[in-house]
Amino acid sequence: MLMVQVYLFTSKAANRDQMRQLQERLQALGCAASAVQLVDVSEQPYLAERFRVVVTPALVKTQPEPRQVLVGSDLLEQLEYWWPRWQAAENGQTADSTPSLASLEEELTRAKLTIQQLTAQVEFRDQVLELLAHDLRNPLTAVGIALETLELTPDRPDLAPQLLYQARNQVKTLDRLIASLLQVSRNQQNALRINPQAVPLPEVIQLVVQSFQAQLTSRDHRLHLDLPAPCPPVFADPDALRRVLTNLLDNACKYTPPGGQISISTLHSTNLKIQVTVADNGSGIAPADQERIFDPSTRLENRQNQAGYGLGLAVCRQIVQAHYGRIWVESESGRGSTFHFTLPVYRP
Repeated sequence: MLMVQVYLFTSKAANRDQMRQLQERLQALGCAASAVQLVDVSEQPYLAERFRVVVTPALVKTQPEPRQVLVGSDLLEQLEYWWPRWQAAENGQTADSTPSLASLEEELTRAKLTIQQLTAQVEFRDQVLELLAHDLRNPLTAVGIALETLELTPDRPDLAPQLLYQARNQVKTLDRLIASLLQVSRNQQNALRINPQAVPLPEVIQLVVQSFQAQLTSRDHRLHLDLPAPCPPVFADPDALRRVLTNLLDNACKYTPPGGQISISTLHSTNLKIQVTVADNGSGIAPADQERIFDPSTRLENRQNQAGYGLGLAVCRQIVQAHYGRIWVESESGRGSTFHFTLPVYRP
């Protein structure tokens, strides 16, 4: 009997029926239920990182060695193909093909996945350029407001250091975004690649809020922060996290009327995830549009004829999903919008 250890990686978008069929087939082949572990990558991102799983659904065989990863929509067929070969390898025998043919089959599978990934990257390149170009607007607006405030308040020299500090930080943000644009233009296709690490979430939120002080003041917005302590670090790319928070706060500022209220809060209810919420009492989003706003091809115009939702939120979704998190919105027309997203807790 073959002693095998298997991980089945899935996500909320994965085919649950396919996972169930794989589990049933593995048990029918004699694999103990305790040897088959179902892993939701959004809840256990560290396992996905450990086994280098970048696509779901996926099947990872860790025992007997060597480790093998199967991916694609035909996992059941691939399992039927590889099971007798795993048995033969365990018994020191050969299945109905030579080791060289088995190796060739594995290489072909990897090549097929590589082709699919490259094709998706090529199709996504122009979209990424558009998304990043949209991101350039936020720091440019902040710099403009800071300089305009400085120009209009010559009698307030005490404001100058803070305004210049905010403008300098936004110029640094522009520099990072331009570097990302150059990477894409050189066909490196890694503008949205993340480098996760332990990040103190409240500190990042405070830095983003500080960069918006001039913008908030110019529209007389009231900002409320609810950041309960202690808050464990999140496992995230700090630059990417700032981009998500900047986009959400920028949207809240744009769609909240003068004198309105904006709030940012965190919720740490489990040891696996932290939820961040950005809410406003602005114009709100119709229920029919709440899923479309995360589509990069969608631009919803608001009643003030400002640039609509769409590109910035598409960037947010790309980043959050790259962290095995989730982003969603709760809103009603005329009653404001509440955006939530989740990030994994850092586990040393």
